[in-house]
Amino acid sequence: MATPGLRRFGDPEAFRSEVDRVIAALKALPQAPGVLEVLMPGERGSRTFAERTRDGIPLLRAIVDELRAVAARFGLASFPSAP
Repeated sequence: MATPGLRRFGDPEAFRSEVDRVIAALKALPQAPGVLEVLMPGERGSRTFAERTRDGIPLLRAIVDELRAVAARFGLASFPSAP
């Protein structure tokens, strides 16, 4: 599906190809010491979303305990999957 706004930059497929080429070139650059990977905008968020969709949202033990106490107080089921 072509995005109408991309047409301002020419053919949308050619624009996407050029963006992909630039991203590949940037990721191929040598990293600064201590840098493991060059990330593009949105990559970290996409990875976090995928991890949390797969594994759940990490909560501190104190928060889980407090939420369980509140659930018990109101007679609600709490988090069966939480450790």
